[in-house]
Amino acid sequence: STCFADFTEQHVWTFDDVPPGKLPPDFSELGNRGPHWAVIGTEKAVSRPNVLATGKPYRATRHPAIMLVNQRTGEDDFELAVSFLTATNKAGATSGLIWRAQDERNYYLFQVSPLGQNNLALYQVVNGVGNQLDVATRPFDQSEWHTLWVVVLGDRFVATLDGRPVLDARDPEFRNGRFGLWSSGFTYFDNLNLKRLK
Repeated sequence: STCFADFTEQHVWTFDDVPPGKLPPDFSELGNRGPHWAVIGTEKAVSRPNVLATGKPYRATRHPAIMLVNQRTGEDDFELAVSFLTATNKAGATSGLIWRAQDERNYYLFQVSPLGQNNLALYQVVNGVGNQLDVATRPFDQSEWHTLWVVVLGDRFVATLDGRPVLDARDPEFRNGRFGLWSSGFTYFDNLNLKRLK
């Protein structure tokens, strides 16, 4: 793998140049028990024609689907953002951003569920066990696109939903690692954005 220095100051993955049914060439799917990933074409895309999708319609699973970019961020400060659309009516269907991932069982996670209490959460996941770093409850329309955004400043993580800060926590466990997407249901992702901070 390569380090964050190999990126320009900002990189956006739109998935629009990937043939439908395929995976983006610089991404890796981890695990085999959760929903599977594929690029699909849809008129609902934020940047048409494609999105990166996971799962099947109206199904949710207790096993997450994890997709990571094949690069590491090092110890740099950075911003990570993605647009997502939840396309299921299951309360357990969740979406999220992952950063500083060591593997499929060790990472940080900004998780969003469209339904229920404490539906926004920051997690430290170690050996597959999630430890909540911060939680909040914010209602939002699951039929609309939303934007997840995490600002990583050393061991501090500030998470926003649609431009509004919702979570803030510190944790020193992981200092570097890979980054990507997380889902336990049928979700569309578009415009994954990584930006280096000075």
